[in-house]
Amino acid sequence: MPSPLPILIIEDDPVIGRALCRALEQAQQQYDCVGSCAEALALAGPYCAAIIDIHLPDGNGLDLYEDLYAYHVLGAVVFFSATAVAQEQERASELGALVHKSAGVELAVDTALRLALDYDVPESSTRASTPELPCATSTDSAHRK
Repeated sequence: MPSPLPILIIEDDPVIGRALCRALEQAQQQYDCVGSCAEALALAGPYCAAIIDIHLPDGNGLDLYEDLYAYHVLGAVVFFSATAVAQEQERASELGALVHKSAGVELAVDTALRLALDYDVPESSTRASTPELPCATSTDSAHRK
């Protein structure tokens, strides 16, 4: 079996977040699971892939991905959303993959793992500290496994 890939989950719905965590545990993968932009920005990474909800309580998952990618802490991305409008769907597809929540957690996880295999985990993040970004406003506890 291949070694575990570090995956970041950013999902504000606790039921869906737990389901994503269970699917990654069953796949024997490493992950961090958070529910907001601020929590994601507080993590150092790096991650081979992320599963990100587009609509988060403190920001937009599309913008967050671009920020984390620019800091070399994320590789591939799967946006996992039920309410993305056409413009968000197009942008999500340009940045990575888009999986509608009705397609299921397993498809989101399988897609993230498939995409993650194409990314090397950076040796270390080039980020010195959490950047001053609009969504970096609070720090709640993150679930780490």
